[in-house]
Amino acid sequence: MKSVSNASPLIFLAKIEKLDLLSNYEIIIPNQVYEEISKGEEAGKEDAQKIKTLIKKGIIKTEEVEINKELEKQNLGEGEKAAISLAINKKISIVLLDERKARRIAKFYNLNPKGTLGILVDACNNSQITKKELKESIKRLVEEGYRINEGLILKLLNGIEQHK
Repeated sequence: MKSVSNASPLIFLAKIEKLDLLSNYEIIIPNQVYEEISKGEEAGKEDAQKIKTLIKKGIIKTEEVEINKELEKQNLGEGEKAAISLAINKKISIVLLDERKARRIAKFYNLNPKGTLGILVDACNNSQITKKELKESIKRLVEEGYRINEGLILKLLNGIEQHK
C-alpha cells in the first residue's frame, strides 16, 4: 500500500519496536518529516536512528514537496502539512497521521488517514501480530507517551478481548 507518513507514527512504532509492521506499506515521507527525524537522530534518539536506517536502506523514501497554499493557513505542524500536501500532490490516498486535527483535515481532502493504532490493528487483522501482542503494543504506546483518550483505549482493549 503506497502511503505518505508524518513523523509521529514512525517514531511511535520505532519506540515500541514495531517498525517491521510497515512491511505492507510503501512509505514516502516529505523532506520536512525527514528533517524532523534527522534532528532526533542528531539528538541521539534511538527511535530516529531506527527510522533513518530504513531511509538509508530505501525502505522509506523521501520526496520534496511544496506545502499546499490552503494548508499553510492551518494550525498544524510542518510535517503534517507536508505529509498531507504530498499525499494530495501524488494522489496517494493513505496518509499516516496521529494528530486528530491533521486527520480531520486529511479527510476533508478525501484522504484516508491512519494512525499508529490503526497500523497496529491492521497488523493484528492481517496476522502479523497476535491479539496479545496488539494489547501489549497499545500499552507500550501509552507508556511511551502516546496520547489517546482513555475511553477509546479501554474500548479498543475490550474489543480485542471479545474477539478471541
